[in-house]
Amino acid sequence: VIIKIVKSQRLFYHKGTSKDVNTMKTLAEYHDIIIHLRADIQQHYHEFMRNPNDIETIHTLRVSIRQLRSLISFIRPLLNQKDYRIIQSKCRQLHQSSSDLRNLDVLMLDWVTFQEQYKTLRDYSNLSNLFQEQREYLKQEVMIYDFKTLFDETFSMINLTLTACHCNNFQKFVDIRLNKWARSIKKLSKSNKDIHVLRIKYKKLRYVQTALELEVMDLKELKKSQDILGDLNDTYTAIILLDDYSSRFKHLELDDDISLFKGYQLLKRENLLKSLN
Repeated sequence: VIIKIVKSQRLFYHKGTSKDVNTMKTLAEYHDIIIHLRADIQQHYHEFMRNPNDIETIHTLRVSIRQLRSLISFIRPLLNQKDYRIIQSKCRQLHQSSSDLRNLDVLMLDWVTFQEQYKTLRDYSNLSNLFQEQREYLKQEVMIYDFKTLFDETFSMINLTLTACHCNNFQKFVDIRLNKWARSIKKLSKSNKDIHVLRIKYKKLRYVQTALELEVMDLKELKKSQDILGDLNDTYTAIILLDDYSSRFKHLELDDDISLFKGYQLLKRENLLKSLN
């Protein structure tokens, strides 16, 4: 399956950076990108707190945190490894604080699509009401989470670590590192290994290439492959959530809704797998 995804990708390596793109000459410039990303994360968090019912606010916040994690991961060889692990652990906590809410939001969006396609079959209010109740609960959990304290601690450590970091030829490091990541994706795509791992690698490379305005793999193709794998991964997450609701909320009509929606997820997964062939 995975082999088919990458066959359409235009993968190309370069010796040095192409002249028609900007270059990342110094570690200080890289640090500046991360500082600007800090402001973006703060803004997205405030937007979520102002309007937590807008599902795009939490999604945008999570994307910006993933971008941060990718940028930190990219320069891992330059960092003190103990500090790196602590920083990534803190970033992971920031990201995971909203994971359950985002997973439910994705499921609810899919639920709307399902109802539009099969609206003549039955009344789906039981599962719709359950989703709304669960979202309100998860939304409150995210809102009371002490995001600011952890966020400030994380960036304080990032700044201290990057200030103490040195690299004589950062541009060379960037070129070598980008190509290494691209080769890793190409190798993984030729195997039948974890789809989720491949999807994460796509995301990380795309975020870093976008931030640095450099390209060793086609950004549009990266996004396309990432989205397909993301939709596929969402079907697995959806069924886990639905099974959890079925076991926690014993209700015959609710179970009927869940069974129908699980069938929809399985059909969606099958169609996505076919689209990769």
